[in-house]
Parts: sequence; C-alpha cells; structure tokens
Amino acid sequence: MVGLGSLHFLLGQWWADQKFGEPAGGFTFASQLQSRIIVRTNYADYPATDERQAYRHEDLMVIYCDENQTLRADYYDSEGHVIRYSGQVIEKNRVVCTSEPTGSGPGFRFTY
Repeated sequence: MVGLGSLHFLLGQWWADQKFGEPAGGFTFASQLQSRIIVRTNYADYPATDERQAYRHEDLMVIYCDENQTLRADYYDSEGHVIRYSGQVIEKNRVVCTSEPTGSGPGFRFTY
C-alpha cells in the first residue's frame, strides 16, 4: 500500500465477543482506491434496557496519508459526529491516532 503498508495488520473483519444482554458489534478494515486508503466500517447493536429502546450505532473511518505522508483518519458516525485524527505507527503492528484540537469538546485517541 502506498504509505499505508505498515497498517496491513489491520485488514480484515473483527467482531466483539458478546455476552447476553450486552452490546454486539464488529468492524471491517478494507483497502480501497488502489490501496491509497483504508476504510473502516463499524457497527454496534445495543439491546433495549429499562431506560431506552434498542438501537444501532454505525460509523465509518477513512485512513490515509496526506501530501506530506502524515497518517490521517477522518471519522463519521450515525449520530452526526465528525472527528479528524493524526497518527503514527509507533512500533510494528501498533498505530496510535489522536484527534485534532477543536477548542470545544473532548479529545479522542484510538490505538490498534
């Protein structure tokens, strides 16, 4: 992959181990656009509780290298959130991305 070869370990389908009454879900990392980006699609199904109805959360993340070969990721979800990340591979099979400051709201980080 152009600039993304060190992230090949992410590719594939992943599922959360589910226990009765807890959320279930999974995600897929797939190489797209002639290996210039990696797309992660994710879902989580939340069962109904006494306080709320059952619902599904979905999100999409596009991982790419910008013109300076800096690792970036853009996140979008079914609740209307958009989060922009910068990242780096910190060792073999380990990548960390942190959200860019927005001035309002919390920061986010993901590690694989």
